[in-house]
Amino acid sequence: MNLIQSGDFFLSEHQGKKMICQRLKSGIMLSIGIFVIICGSLSGPANAGTQCPTHIWIDCGEQTREKNGAVTQRYYIRNSDDICRNCTQPPDYKAFYRLKSSTPKKPYRFDRSFPEADYSCALIRCDNGELYMDITSETNSHVQLYVYGTCGRKKLSAQITHPLFGKAPSEKKRTQEPVARLPEGFPTLNLHAAPRNFYMQTGQTYQFTYAGKGTTVSTMSILENHKQLAKVAVSPGGIFAYTPPHDPQLDRNGPNEVKETVALVEETTPQWDFATTHTLLLHRSYLAHLRLLPGLALFGVTILLFAAIVGYKRKNGAADGY
Repeated sequence: MNLIQSGDFFLSEHQGKKMICQRLKSGIMLSIGIFVIICGSLSGPANAGTQCPTHIWIDCGEQTREKNGAVTQRYYIRNSDDICRNCTQPPDYKAFYRLKSSTPKKPYRFDRSFPEADYSCALIRCDNGELYMDITSETNSHVQLYVYGTCGRKKLSAQITHPLFGKAPSEKKRTQEPVARLPEGFPTLNLHAAPRNFYMQTGQTYQFTYAGKGTTVSTMSILENHKQLAKVAVSPGGIFAYTPPHDPQLDRNGPNEVKETVALVEETTPQWDFATTHTLLLHRSYLAHLRLLPGLALFGVTILLFAAIVGYKRKNGAADGY
């Protein structure tokens, strides 16, 4: 009887130690889980700025006339998700630009490719969560601005071409020293073969060519106000042709009003996801905003009135001859 009781005692002691070990193990696992959750919640806001947008584009901001007559244009880097709205440090973006002078005798066509040349680096600043660049031109010129960024497996690029009208005295012009070339490894979305107009307009066809990374890209998206306006299919010759429709509000607001339309091409490879944009600054059409029917009616009435006056004078002249 004593032996049986002794065995039961050893058995209950063993079970108690096993239960204590299980409880200690559960407590340790629970503590580790709570620690991971707390660390994740603390590091979440700090890493919020490292999330990757689906694409970026260049937004044309305010323009300032300097005391010497030069003009400074502000450009903003916008992204699809407002990732950087409250981030304290800019993401991995780099900006490059160059200026091409134009004169009345040799106007610059915005679709004409620049000759192979070096670029200048544009300083990217951050103010109230907005990333921007200031570009100054002292003469009448066109600025070609590029922004490149890498985030995770995303390679983001954006481009804009914009006329600037600087009026600085010739003796005070500042020369731009070329300091950099565009980075390699990014696709390009080039605008070409556009009409010979100083400003881009609605109602005209613009053609793009996309130089990608080997995969087949069949469509180009057209965006306005963060929304997809249209999808453009590539032609057999590799051309994306888009004709911006006439905008009644743009027609009413006058010749100086501009709206932004963004062309976007996305490409996926085993190594990278590419998103490339080109911003178009569109003015109203030179002729489409005119009221054609009333104008033709007025023209017809004028011709009839002129013919009636000429006929009346000839008739009176013949009567006087008799």
